[in-house]
This record gives sequence, C-alpha cells and structure tokens, in this order.
Amino acid sequence: MASVETNLDDDPLVTGTHKGADGATDLYDPAGIFQISGIIVGLAIYKDAVDEATNLTDGDGNEITDADGNAISVGGVIGDENGLVTAVTETTVSASGITSWQNGDTYNVYKTATKDSVISKIGIDKSRGWKYTDKRDLTSFGWRPEDVDLDKDSDGNSVPNRETPFGPGQPTISKRVR
Repeated sequence: MASVETNLDDDPLVTGTHKGADGATDLYDPAGIFQISGIIVGLAIYKDAVDEATNLTDGDGNEITDADGNAISVGGVIGDENGLVTAVTETTVSASGITSWQNGDTYNVYKTATKDSVISKIGIDKSRGWKYTDKRDLTSFGWRPEDVDLDKDSDGNSVPNRETPFGPGQPTISKRVR
C-alpha cells in the first residue's frame, strides 16, 4: 500500500495585528496586503484578542501585590473569535462572527473556510518516494506500474519456480521432457 501525505490548512495565509480603533467592526491593517495576498470572501479568519488583564487595587486605589511584590491581576485574554471573510479591500477585512476589534488584536486568515481542513492528499509510491495526486497512477500495492518487479506476482511476492521470473526478451525456464 502506498503511503499518503495529508496537507492541512494549519498555516495562515496572512497574519498580523489590527492597527485601527478600539471597538472597530472591520479589521484594519495599513500594511495593505489583504487583496494582493489572495484573501477572498469565504476564507476563515481567527482573532486572538489582546490581553485585557487588569491589576487589582484596594479601596484607596493602591495596587495589590503578592508576597514578592508582583501585581496581582484578573481577567486575561478574552474575546477570541473566528468567522468568515465577508468583504476585502487592501487595508480592511470584514468578517462574520467577529463582533469587534481592539487595537493590538492579532489575526490569522487561512486558505480555506475551515482552519485545519484537508487541502490535499498525495500518494507516495513505495519504490522511489515519488508523489502522485491521483491514486489510479499507483498499483494497489503502492507501486508505479512501470516499476513493478517482473519477477513478483500481483501480490508483491516472489514468483514461484513454476513461473517465469524474467521479463520480455529474457530467457525462459524450460521444462525438461524425459
């Protein structure tokens, strides 16, 4: 059986940081790479929200610290969202499923509508490691038809002595008649 290489949509097509206003409904990045990078309507977009932790204070507004003097904070990363691209310009992206952007939120746009979806499966033949996109190009045992050994049967086993292990134009085994 040939081995199969599966390619997933796990590397972002484009990644960056929202550089627009807090609370914006559209992602803004002045680098202007969205259209030239191939972002189109329907691709998956993931937002990783900025860390919104806040330090605790006492009733007088003084920061509360731990025994080592480090500030104690609450909260953390909130607002991670994902959706689908609905509109694109050079500097902005609109997306369903993402309610708002804060300055500093990071984004990842993927090549398909679902992150980690299967992009392709490629068969790899046993003999040389050559790759094929159509499994019909390989035998059921993972070999290119032209590479199948002539002295092997269809199951890949050595040909028994009663069969001819030679190819075309080669000597044949003759049976002696007594």
